[in-house]
Amino acid sequence: MYYIEQVFFDNGHVRVTVYSEKVTNGLIFQDYKEATPEKPLMKELPGRMIYVDACPTLLAALARAAQLGKENGVQFRMAADVRTQAASARGKRGAKSRWKK
Repeated sequence: MYYIEQVFFDNGHVRVTVYSEKVTNGLIFQDYKEATPEKPLMKELPGRMIYVDACPTLLAALARAAQLGKENGVQFRMAADVRTQAASARGKRGAKSRWKK
C-alpha cells in the first residue's frame, strides 16, 4: 500500500508527499494504516490539517499525488524508498534516468 499525505498548514502552505507502507512502522505514522482507498484519513494537529489517501500500487499513488499537487499548485514529493522503487521500475522498462548523462 502507498500513502499520499496532503498537509495543509495554517500559513496557507500545502505539502503533498508519497510514502510506502514502510513508513507506517514509525510511531508518528502508525495511524496511516487506517486509511484505505475507499476511506481517506483526516487528522487535525496544532497548526496543520493532514489528509491521507491510500493507493494499492505505486502508479496509482503517483497519479493521485500529481493530481493533488496540481489542484494545490505544488509539486509532490516522494519519500526516499518510493524514489528508489520508482527508479527501479523505470530501469526495468529500459528508460534512461534523467539524472545520468
